[in-house]
Amino acid sequence: MPPYGMKQAMRKRSVIEARPGECVDPEEAMMQTAIEQSFKEGSGLSDMEQEYLKALEISRVEVEAEEQRRRQEAEELDRILKLSLVEK
Repeated sequence: MPPYGMKQAMRKRSVIEARPGECVDPEEAMMQTAIEQSFKEGSGLSDMEQEYLKALEISRVEVEAEEQRRRQEAEELDRILKLSLVEK
């Protein structure tokens, strides 16, 4: 059995808990989106719920931007590696 910290690191994270570089389970992302939609379609959102949704959206945008940046870095490293192999 892994130590507590390792166990925590291995558990699935929701969209709002996702860290840069982590893959978010598509099913979990769909669930979070459905929850967000149900909040919007409800009898009206409290200020706290509106702030929560704003924070959720900001987090999602930040995670997407970080993933895009990491993909671009990986592509750049691959390109550099290929160029260095061609030069040899």
